[in-house]
Amino acid sequence: KKLYFETEESFLHRLQLQRKIQSGTRIKQQDKDYFNQREGYNETFLDQIPIFRNNIPNFQPDTCKNTTSYNPSSTKVSVIINYHNELLSLLLRSIYIVLGYLEHLYLHELILIDDGSNFTSHPELSEVEPLVARLTIHVRYYRWEDNRGLIYSRRWATQQASGDAVLVLDSHVEVKEGFLEPLLELVDKNYKTVVAPVFDF
Repeated sequence: KKLYFETEESFLHRLQLQRKIQSGTRIKQQDKDYFNQREGYNETFLDQIPIFRNNIPNFQPDTCKNTTSYNPSSTKVSVIINYHNELLSLLLRSIYIVLGYLEHLYLHELILIDDGSNFTSHPELSEVEPLVARLTIHVRYYRWEDNRGLIYSRRWATQQASGDAVLVLDSHVEVKEGFLEPLLELVDKNYKTVVAPVFDF
């Protein structure tokens, strides 16, 4: 289904990419050893998982699950995701599930940084910029010609961010509905607070 931040164009483009990813699994099955070691992922398995899914287990502590107990926040969030040679299905899943579960009233912008991905070995990543450029939300996409590193890219992005708070995420994460409210409550109490969610690996 079309999500709130998608235009008709971006929705059709996403469906096209999903079909490409699915058809690519047949090619990857023929050379499993290479593709399942290329970036340290089981690519043939991960490419078959839907880009947006809502059946992932909820590992939140009980104190975080009741989002109705949190006061509405006026804080606007800049979301930062940077990546290098990331598996396209993982990257899209991270972007779409974070945006899908992040209440629109909290979202200020999405900052995406391609940290020098190799378009020769990972040509599918060239599809990211035209896809996100068609979204209805404010997206800022940057691409380095060389790999400058995770920390450099994140520091640079936080300096460009114009939201009230910054949410820095890896390019291979999934979240649950209501993931942001407990974090914002702590930030609203003290704007100098650095909050880290609980991750399940």
